[in-house]
Amino acid sequence: MRKNTKEAIIAAGLKLFSEKGYLGATTREIAKLAGVSEVTLFRHFTNKQNLFISVLQQYSFLPQLRELTKELQKRPLKEALKVIAINFLNELRAKRDLINIIHAEHKRYPEVLKEYFRNLSDSLITELAEFLRGYEREGILRDGDIFLMAQAFFWPLFFLFSL
Repeated sequence: MRKNTKEAIIAAGLKLFSEKGYLGATTREIAKLAGVSEVTLFRHFTNKQNLFISVLQQYSFLPQLRELTKELQKRPLKEALKVIAINFLNELRAKRDLINIIHAEHKRYPEVLKEYFRNLSDSLITELAEFLRGYEREGILRDGDIFLMAQAFFWPLFFLFSL
């Protein structure tokens, strides 16, 4: 698979999913915008759902969070959380159109996409929880439900983004 072809299809998918939503964007339109045939699109992604998941994976905050938690391990907790929060909000703002469409249409998605979103959310929380666990081991953070702490960190950021 040529990387440029795959990247072009994913970029076109992002643009059209952002503008028209999952249900409104057609594979024919995405292929045309990417400069490939619809057959080529299906050769790379099998179906629209797989393309949509690839778009979400490509533009997810999870890889960035993984990098940040590695870089920030030795920083003071407040400073590290501030860096993560700023990066997360910046990422949400940069992808506002796609996120708004996802939020608006989430009830109409096939169950497999709903499951993907749940897994992505769980992965973000798990990644942050593991990061926080290091501070808990060092006695910087009190013992408690580390996953609840991670959720309590992310949910207000989602709220701030939605304002």
